[in-house]
Amino acid sequence: RFLGLAAFFWALGHLSVYTVLDWFFDWDEIVKDVLEHLYITAGMLAFTLMIPLALTSTKWSIRRLGGARWNRLHALVYVSVIAACLHFFWAVKK
Repeated sequence: RFLGLAAFFWALGHLSVYTVLDWFFDWDEIVKDVLEHLYITAGMLAFTLMIPLALTSTKWSIRRLGGARWNRLHALVYVSVIAACLHFFWAVKK
């Protein structure tokens, strides 16, 4: 769980820099940029998939959801990792 939360907060910081320093909260331009560049779309997908994972990473959430449902939900980490890797490699190639 620690590694997942560390990755989530790193991605949150990365998204904050993109939102504040790169675009200064210009939401219309951010949406255009996300739709225009596939590597940014992949990064947004990775971050969006990490939100429910971070929110349900507590012991209380595991008890509340039950182990099987929690494990099914947390299988999203594989999709998120693939999207994050695509985001990185496509951004570097650009």
